[in-house]
Amino acid sequence: MILGLTFALAAGVGSGSGAGGGKSGGDPSSAEYAAALTTLTPETFEKTVAEGVTLVDFWSPQCSACLKQMPVLTELAPEVEGKFKIAKVNVLDHYDLAKKYGIRRLPTLMFFRDGKPVETRIGTSSKMELLTAFAELSL
Repeated sequence: MILGLTFALAAGVGSGSGAGGGKSGGDPSSAEYAAALTTLTPETFEKTVAEGVTLVDFWSPQCSACLKQMPVLTELAPEVEGKFKIAKVNVLDHYDLAKKYGIRRLPTLMFFRDGKPVETRIGTSSKMELLTAFAELSL
């Protein structure tokens, strides 16, 4: 079962879709978008989400919807810097974190407030949808 889930996550099976923006997964700069966001590991995850509101993108480089979401997050990150954090977890590299938070479909965007998950979105989200979510969570 776990092995099957790993393959499903790697292939992007079950990835949701929604109103998203950004470049296609075939764009050669997809790796550059991914590199622009903070990468979380099991060692850095808890400290990063411990205070304030943090959006964590659970993604895979083999998931086309994930690659469409990445430019949206990269564009949003400087706009919310100092108020909120945006980070990412590659589920292929850190399956233990994906399992801990019940990630079954990609991309999964999980909002944390002071270390606790408070909202989860499956599939891609637009910049405006994410800005709205950040505003609601800051109340």
